[in-house]
Amino acid sequence: MSGAFHPAHFFRRRWQRGNDLSYEGLDVPSFPKALWAMVFATAINYYGQVVPLAPISNSTPAKYVRNAEIRARHKRGESRATLAQVFGISEQRVWQIVQGRRR
Repeated sequence: MSGAFHPAHFFRRRWQRGNDLSYEGLDVPSFPKALWAMVFATAINYYGQVVPLAPISNSTPAKYVRNAEIRARHKRGESRATLAQVFGISEQRVWQIVQGRRR
């Protein structure tokens, strides 16, 4: 079977006087061709699907609304300790939300 794949076929063999067998280098299939095939297969699988603009899960929008309320209440003057107690999170997390940092 000349066209069959075998891992040993990646190596080109070169016979030299005095050495039994030395390997000259790798003879690998073309990486761009393999990459193109993966991209093409992915495109076929996802063709026609609409990508949502917002997350689909229920937990993220609730956190988004919660974080917006925390920022608004902090801007009105409520302390981090009070906000942490009301929303059941740590003061450090309140500070991260107010600063706009993501975890």
